[in-house]
Amino acid sequence: ISNDTIIYAASIATITNSQTFNYVTGMHQTWQVPSGVTEVNLDVKGAQGGSTSNSLGGAGGKVQGKIAVIPGQDFYINVGGAGGLNLEGYNGGGVAQSVNAGGSQALSSGFGGGASDIRIGGIDLIHRKVVAGGGGGAYGGLNSGGGAGGGLIGATGLSNGVVNSSSGTGGSQTAGGQCVNGNSLGLLGIGGGYYGVGGGGGGG
Repeated sequence: ISNDTIIYAASIATITNSQTFNYVTGMHQTWQVPSGVTEVNLDVKGAQGGSTSNSLGGAGGKVQGKIAVIPGQDFYINVGGAGGLNLEGYNGGGVAQSVNAGGSQALSSGFGGGASDIRIGGIDLIHRKVVAGGGGGAYGGLNSGGGAGGGLIGATGLSNGVVNSSSGTGGSQTAGGQCVNGNSLGLLGIGGGYYGVGGGGGGG
C-alpha cells in the first residue's frame, strides 16, 4: 500500500484549505505556498514494507506538525512507494534477499517501504524538513512481520515471533531501517539491505 502526504495550508484570514499528494512512480512532486499563507499543517505518512505469503510488511510511520512558511516558497514532496517481493519502495526502501542460497528460487522476503518527506529550498536530502519513515520488509517465515516506520524511531520486526530478527526495521527521520546481520546498513535516505534471508529496511 502506498501512502499519501497531506498539506493543510492556513491563510492570514485563517481560512484553511487542504491538498493531498499521492504516490507517483519514481518522482517528487511540487507545491508552491500560495499568496497570504504563513503556515502549513502537515500530515505525512511513510509507505508499507513488502509482505510475503506468510507475514505482513511493517506499516509506514506518520508525522504531523506545523511549520511557518513564506508565500512563493517551493515544496518538493516525495511520497514513499510500498515495498514488494522484488521492488524497493520509492524513496529509500532497502533491498531484501534476491534468491535463496541455491541461487535459483523465487524471492521470499519483502523489500523495505519508502519514506515520505517534504523538502524546502531544494531537492537534496539536506533540504528535508519533515520525514516519515517507511516500514520494514517481512521475512518469509510465519509471524515474521516487518517493523513499523517511525518519526524519531523505527520499530524492530519479528522473525517467527522473535523480536530483533531477520525482518527489516522501520525507517526513522534520520536513517533507514536495519536488518539483523544485514549486508548494508541503513543510512540517511536509504534502508539497509540483506541478501541472505531477511527483509529490507524501511526508508528513512
